[in-house]
Amino acid sequence: MSLETNLGSLYRKTMERFRQGGIENPGLEASVIVCSVLGKPSGAVHTSPQITVGRKQVSECENRTSRRLKGEPCAYATGEREFFSRRFAVSPAVLIPRPETETVVEVALEKIPQDIQMRAIDVGTGSGCIAVTLKKEKPLLSVTAVDISPHALKKAEENARFHGADISFVCGDTLRNFEDNSADIIVSNPPYVSEEEFETLPDEIRIFEPKKALVSGEGGFEHIRKIVADAARVLRAGGWCVVEVGDGQAPGCVEIFEKNGFSGISTTNDISGKPRAVEGIWKR
Repeated sequence: MSLETNLGSLYRKTMERFRQGGIENPGLEASVIVCSVLGKPSGAVHTSPQITVGRKQVSECENRTSRRLKGEPCAYATGEREFFSRRFAVSPAVLIPRPETETVVEVALEKIPQDIQMRAIDVGTGSGCIAVTLKKEKPLLSVTAVDISPHALKKAEENARFHGADISFVCGDTLRNFEDNSADIIVSNPPYVSEEEFETLPDEIRIFEPKKALVSGEGGFEHIRKIVADAARVLRAGGWCVVEVGDGQAPGCVEIFEKNGFSGISTTNDISGKPRAVEGIWKR
């Protein structure tokens, strides 16, 4: 039976289990796991180590720790991940939000005036992290989030409610159901992993995260081609399309933008200095 303890002691015990289990960042992940049970920020293990942790909470921490040691991503074990300084609920139905994707949001926000009403569409919304962030940062923006997975949309809707973000949700395949000239900005973190690359991904990604949210045919460009081609129809004149790309894909994505008539095409690096977002303006 799990015994009552304090936060500092439970953190040290969990960190040691992770260290022995070969977790790459045992201290960081232990703080996330332990504090998620208490609903506290991860820094609490250092600032408030004396907090009492009850038996049920200790038991839940042990459960989450065991799941992580079996290879399940930390975000799925805790049920949440931070993105753009906001908490987002996640599950195996959605891709885990990553810091690199914040680059797409930053690029999109630069294109959206603070005081003008515009419409944005987030294609392949997953957890809704992009759509919710755009709406919270630009309150006048009308945001529609699209995903082919009903289970992903349910999680995105949950996150929108939690953050008080008024967003429309559409279950569908990319931009197929949208009218011509109906949006000012289209953003997407689409699947962009090739079938070949998928087989080489770490187990915690390949086994646990949804394959449909990762893989995009031969070369990894199938969804990007479809999104950019449809964006040329759906965007109003002067509208922007911003998509995330994988390592080494930026030149190929730029070519796709060019073939579809976009101008002002550029790339933006992520926090690691790698080209992560490709953006272009649509002019009729």
